[in-house]
Amino acid sequence: MNLYLEELGSAFIPKSIRPSIRKYLQKAGIYQVPYQAFGALFYAIVLITFILFFVYIQPQLSLGAHASFFGIKLIIGPASIFLVTFAAWVAVPLILSGMGILGLMVYYDILIYQRTKEIERILPDFLQAVSTNLKAGMTFDKALWNAIQPDFAVLANEIEIVAKKTMTGHPIEDALAEFAQKYHSNLVRESIDLINVGLSSGASASELLDRLVRNIRTSMHLRDELIAAVTGNILFITIIAVVIAPLLFALSFNLLSVIQNIGGKLTGTGNASVLPFTFSAESVDPQAFINFSRVSVLVIAFFASMIIANIKTGTARGGFKTIPLFCAISIVIYEVSFAVLTTLFQKMFLG
Repeated sequence: MNLYLEELGSAFIPKSIRPSIRKYLQKAGIYQVPYQAFGALFYAIVLITFILFFVYIQPQLSLGAHASFFGIKLIIGPASIFLVTFAAWVAVPLILSGMGILGLMVYYDILIYQRTKEIERILPDFLQAVSTNLKAGMTFDKALWNAIQPDFAVLANEIEIVAKKTMTGHPIEDALAEFAQKYHSNLVRESIDLINVGLSSGASASELLDRLVRNIRTSMHLRDELIAAVTGNILFITIIAVVIAPLLFALSFNLLSVIQNIGGKLTGTGNASVLPFTFSAESVDPQAFINFSRVSVLVIAFFASMIIANIKTGTARGGFKTIPLFCAISIVIYEVSFAVLTTLFQKMFLG
């Protein structure tokens, strides 16, 4: 079964883009293209399309003139049946494929981001170990190889690849440059560029590495101080997005209910004409407002997570792992506050 899924998945990936996919996945620590996952995704899309067609679309087609798709009413005829069937079996799988690929990209981007941050964290310790080996009389390539330790985890695997390339005849500078270009990290790229420049110019590698380690640690210390300085802003954004916004939306719905109730009573007594404005109990659909509130809460939580990640790390990618948490907490607070405030307002104003 796994072999069949792998063959099916590889059949849907054009050969022209396979090298790009392989390079992209290597950044996430995946050195084999997961063709099985692509094959399973294909079957999942076919199954979802099948269920959607026969559970929702086919019953609507049988209604004739009363058919409605996502609120759009259609007069069913031969042309309409063809267009709806074509959209169901062509457009829907394409949309689902795009959503699935986007989900996989987000997942792999999170892995790449985590690996990049891990490399940046342990880079000073690794360079310090290389410098120690150089002071012991080793050549630079041997110093790299002997500095590899299990504690260095991700970086150890990458340096092992660099060391193997040098053993097969690649210049050490080229191998290090390939490693630096693999990850979107200014810290890694600038450090490797300085090392390559030092090696090319014949400077003392151990002294260069010692100064580089000091500069990296100073930079990390300053970054930590900067994050601590904006902690208040991060906390403020978190409270606004996760707590205050859901409460305000829940409160707005109940205020809307109170206003509509008062408007209905004034209209019923004939006193609405003395006011400079008009109340209408049907002006806003309560269910539409509830749906709008839920979507708004999720959108606010999504962008708040991205903003906080950008403040803390300098890139919005770090927000991908906190988006589910922010969205879950905000929607739970909204539902709880909605239920509590609705019960309270009904007893106080609408009872």
